[in-house]
Amino acid sequence: MIEMESNINEIEEDNIFDDNSFKQQVSLNVLFEEDILMLFETKRKSEIYIKTCDGMIASYEFKKKKAKEKIDQLEKKIKDNIFNFLDSGIKDGVIPKTYLNESDYGFVYKLPTANLIITKPQPFIEDHEVLFNWLESNHLDYISEIDCETGINWEMLKDDITVVNNSCILIETGEILPGISLTESKLIIKYVGM
Repeated sequence: MIEMESNINEIEEDNIFDDNSFKQQVSLNVLFEEDILMLFETKRKSEIYIKTCDGMIASYEFKKKKAKEKIDQLEKKIKDNIFNFLDSGIKDGVIPKTYLNESDYGFVYKLPTANLIITKPQPFIEDHEVLFNWLESNHLDYISEIDCETGINWEMLKDDITVVNNSCILIETGEILPGISLTESKLIIKYVGM
C-alpha cells in the first residue's frame, strides 16, 4: 500500500497525468477488475452447471439407448414368434386361405390392430457378371444397350422369372438363372389406425 502511494506521488510529481486523468484511470481499473471478477465467477458457476447438464444428458442418452434396445429386442422376439407361426401355418396349410390375402408381395393376415405381412422371397441380382455372361450366351433378348453401355434389362427379365424351390427359374424355358438370389421372407407389421 505504501509502495502504491509512493508510485502515485511520483506520477503526480512528474506531472505525467493531470489529476482527472489519473482518477479516471484508477476508476477504470476498478471497474474492469469488478467486471473481470464477475466474469470469472459467472464462468466458474456456468461451467459447473454445464458439467452437471452434460452428466444428466449422458445419463438420459444411456437410458434412451437402453429403452430403444428393449423395444427392439421385444419387437424382434414377437416378430420372430409371429413369423414362425404364420410361415409354418401357411406352408402346412393350418391357416386357412380365407384368413389370408395373397399378393405378389406376400401374404396378409388381418388383425383389428394391424396387418401382418409375410413377404415372399424376391429375386435380386447377386452376381451381375455371372448373370450377364449367362444371358449373353443363352438369351440375348434380355441384354440391352442403355446409355451406350450393354447391360441386363432387369425389368423385362424380372417379369419372366418365377420362384420354384428357392431358385429363380426362367418361366419360358425352365432354366435356373445363375447369379440371382432371393431375399428372405420377413414379417412386416403395418398398424391400422394407430
